[in-house]
Amino acid sequence: MGSIFFGFVVVIIAWFLVRHLIEFAKAAAMRPQIVGLALKKTSQDPDISRALFNVLETQNIIAGEANITLIPKNANLLGELVAATQAPKAAAVK
Repeated sequence: MGSIFFGFVVVIIAWFLVRHLIEFAKAAAMRPQIVGLALKKTSQDPDISRALFNVLETQNIIAGEANITLIPKNANLLGELVAATQAPKAAAVK
């Protein structure tokens, strides 16, 4: 009686695993198509493309090791003074 129950449990677990592996494989096969369609839509809309580019550019600036000084738009002399007083950083050795 115990071996029948054990066999039944093994069959149920195997069925569950196979069923979910097949669903996962189908979803993984559809992912490139979904991503490609989303990229196509975003590349056709200039507002989305501009926003995406701005986000990526901002991420790259934040991830970089450069010193960033924010200067107001119409502060020509202030900008020149700030740029003149900053010493260049030594190149980091990696």
